[in-house]
Amino acid sequence: MISIHSFDKRIIYRETEVEKHVNTLIISNTDGHHFIETNTIVYLQSHGNYCSIHLQDGTHILCSKTLKSLFKQLNNEQFIRSHNSIVINWKMVKHINNAVNEVKLKGGILVPISRARKKELKEKIAFKQA
Repeated sequence: MISIHSFDKRIIYRETEVEKHVNTLIISNTDGHHFIETNTIVYLQSHGNYCSIHLQDGTHILCSKTLKSLFKQLNNEQFIRSHNSIVINWKMVKHINNAVNEVKLKGGILVPISRARKKELKEKIAFKQA
């Protein structure tokens, strides 16, 4: 038998467990606090336990969060991992070169597609076209 008190704790735990996707990332670093709209993110790149966030205006912000933790906060419909160390904004993709496993993003930025992530990317393309 479950007591009401322990049942309430489980509900609260489940509510906090739900991943919440945000439209604005708040990143703190040595420069201060940055409020980044997710629409302006071109891609994110991992550097071990740090991550650089590359924006449309050409700037990038280095933060002490892992790529995995940032990816959990982002909208799965808009962002996809193209490589273990790179997450791209799907809305910024201009061209996918299957011959050399690269994605060309807005601004002419080329990022690699890993063989393991290529299938996932193709499924995403097929889903978007349907």
